[in-house]
Amino acid sequence: PPVGDLRFRRPVPAKKWFNTLNAKNWPNDCYQSNLTLMSIQDTVHQSEDCLYLNIFAPRSKFLTRKSLLPVMVWIHGFIMDSYSDFNPIVLSIRGEVIVVTINYRLGSLGLLYSGTDDAPGNTLLWDQILALQWVQTNIIRFGGDSDRVTIFGVGVGSVSVGAHILSPVSRGLFQNAVMMSGSALTHRAVDTPEVVRNYWLNESIRIGCGSKNDYRFTPQIMNCLRRAPAERLLSMSIVVGNKIGPLFVIDGTIITKSPTQMLKPRNFKINITKTSNPGTIDGAQWRQYYSMGANIIAPYYEYTNEPKSVTNFNIGLKIDECDYLWNQYNH
Repeated sequence: PPVGDLRFRRPVPAKKWFNTLNAKNWPNDCYQSNLTLMSIQDTVHQSEDCLYLNIFAPRSKFLTRKSLLPVMVWIHGFIMDSYSDFNPIVLSIRGEVIVVTINYRLGSLGLLYSGTDDAPGNTLLWDQILALQWVQTNIIRFGGDSDRVTIFGVGVGSVSVGAHILSPVSRGLFQNAVMMSGSALTHRAVDTPEVVRNYWLNESIRIGCGSKNDYRFTPQIMNCLRRAPAERLLSMSIVVGNKIGPLFVIDGTIITKSPTQMLKPRNFKINITKTSNPGTIDGAQWRQYYSMGANIIAPYYEYTNEPKSVTNFNIGLKIDECDYLWNQYNH
């Protein structure tokens, strides 16, 4: 697990084991901010030992190469989420697919960048890549076809999907991708090493792991960050006002250039669509919170089925959002 000296570093594959693994209960969620909605959910224990995945497969008596099912790997959102918030059983059964849900480190634990191997940045993308590599090697044992893998995500999970589409490191780990409500082209989703390093240095100083005289990450700062309780690190915000970012850093490996520059080779096919009533998707999720007695949400519930996202998007851009995305990915 990414604890102790491995905190902020790239993930390391788990050691082999020979006993039966009890998978009847949800593993740990990754540490995340205890926001209002999060506090009312029936979540499992949060821990830094959280890099697990779940596999949902239709029951099958016979397994042959011809009977292997396509695989869908779900990358959840970022601010307050985990794989335990989503139940893909219906999708797996009705869609005749293998569904894999994965966890990855959130907040500073998955994004902190020091400019050194101590905190190389983009760690949450490496968590996702390790999970995709595991799927390629092992999903056949669960009836899945490693040559038919689709990654899909929402919010920052969708931004992650966009990064994997562009990254040479992720190439070959999946064949299809679905982005919902997010893109690697999102403002400040990716920034330069200097900007990202300074951002996290200032956040480190703010929580007491440095002084205003520090102009770089010192061994003392990193030692403080590694020893700090995870709850303290959660106060290192990725939200500035009403904006998010920076998230990922141009590290020369997984993200080699700006997303706009990485798009130029056009070595993938795209198909951009939109739903007729996107608000109903959010409405279904909000109904869950509403039924659990979330009084703070109740006054807003009636509005969730109105597709304001499309209206607001068009007002700002003066263009249909599908045309806008097509122009960005295909000009």
